Amino acid sequence: MQELALLFLNATAIYFISINALYAIMLVLSWMEIKKFNQTVMDMNVDPEQLPPVSFIVPAFNEESLIVETIQTYLSLPQTKKEIIVINDGSHDQTFRMLQVMFQLRRLDPGSTAFRSITYPELIVLEAPHMGKAQALNFGVAHSR
Repeated sequence: MQELALLFLNATAIYFISINALYAIMLVLSWMEIKKFNQTVMDMNVDPEQLPPVSFIVPAFNEESLIVETIQTYLSLPQTKKEIIVINDGSHDQTFRMLQVMFQLRRLDPGSTAFRSITYPELIVLEAPHMGKAQALNFGVAHSR
């Protein structure tokens, strides 16, 4: 019985060493591929002006606790041609008020439910009755360039 336990222990040790060696080899090979890919991307020298425009559509329903930080994150992205469309989906809290104060929103047209930021012209906020996330996203897509 003792010899059987010792044989099992040796087999377990060999298995453990083999698996860890395989993982170490895969780790080194992956690291080399990632390094090669990053070098290729760095060599491309893409001009930011040549990148296509991007629209970020953000539905917001009762998001007063995080909406300002979320929008600031989108504003800090390096894309030069971008628009950020926030759909205030009938929030019952202070979501729209926070956006209005923090980003100095002004109504686009009299009677319109669309607002543009004075300080960040790429930011547009749309007021809408509560319609759910999917419909709010569709509403934002309809207003995107």
